[in-house]
Amino acid sequence: MDKQEYQHIRNLAWDTLLQSKINSLPVDISKIAKIYDIHYYTGNNCYDDAIFISNELLKMFGYNIALSKYLAVRLLCPMIVIKFLNIKSAKEMSNITGLPIEIANQRFKRFELLLKRNAFETSELESRLLLQFQDWITKYKGNS
Repeated sequence: MDKQEYQHIRNLAWDTLLQSKINSLPVDISKIAKIYDIHYYTGNNCYDDAIFISNELLKMFGYNIALSKYLAVRLLCPMIVIKFLNIKSAKEMSNITGLPIEIANQRFKRFELLLKRNAFETSELESRLLLQFQDWITKYKGNS
């Protein structure tokens, strides 16, 4: 995936979460399906459901469906939210987001890189998403 595709997929994830009014983790994929009128049968695996929904969203918006796993991960695990939860491990990330541990390991490595680069809140969309999750983040941190 090149940089432009990455940015499109990342922004699509943020916009989808905003439009669906998702404001907590784990992400309720059925809210996304309802907003975008995507019919599917809920499985037992949040990640598989997210891949299915991502595939449908990518078709709907004219993107390459080969990127559905990338979109699914970004829907389930928005990094700006992870940052403010003070997540310390891939296992913790997996528990909170529903990502399989092998995917959470990859995502956590990416998270550490983004922290080092201080690559957060660089987009208006990302800031809006953080605001949408703010109440839940505060409650989560208060219960931890």
